[in-house]
Amino acid sequence: MLDGDELIRWTVRFALLFYVAAIALGIGDPGSRWRTAANVAWTLGCLCFLGHVAAAMQFYHHWSHAHAFADTAVQTQSQLGWSFGYGIYFSYLFTLLWVVDAAWSWRAAGRSPMRMAIHAYMFFIALNGAIVFHSGPTRWLGAIACLGLGVLLLVRWRSAHGSFSVDSAPADSSASEPATVDSANLEPSPRVEN
Repeated sequence: MLDGDELIRWTVRFALLFYVAAIALGIGDPGSRWRTAANVAWTLGCLCFLGHVAAAMQFYHHWSHAHAFADTAVQTQSQLGWSFGYGIYFSYLFTLLWVVDAAWSWRAAGRSPMRMAIHAYMFFIALNGAIVFHSGPTRWLGAIACLGLGVLLLVRWRSAHGSFSVDSAPADSSASEPATVDSANLEPSPRVEN
């Protein structure tokens, strides 16, 4: 049987493992066959994180927001050099966003600007939780996971958009100019030279 500290640690480790798996699976085409697997991983990660929050509140903070606030202030003081207990609200927001996004991911596919903003915020918080506020293996595994996700994103972007080379522009400069759009029928029309 796991004690409280082990339960706190292992639930967040599994949450982050599922988080990374979901992001890795979701980097591809959102309509792909991997969407369901990404949603399952995302939901399992969310459930593990809820378990982590419940375990931390039960075994460490004793269901006291004041204790969680004070502990956050101590952690930010030791890691960043300034006390900021209000950081606990960023953790609460992270939890809320994960629950909402996990539920939403089953209803709507795609990458809306709102979902991208949510994921950027969540990535920032997860990065801080795994790398900035931890040391040892957790920090190194978090850094490796971030690097791996970055490489996957780069490979996906490159396969979708081609080379990164700046000098690969077409030789005919008029071919690179955008076509005008006829707003009445939304059909592109050729550019007219003056």
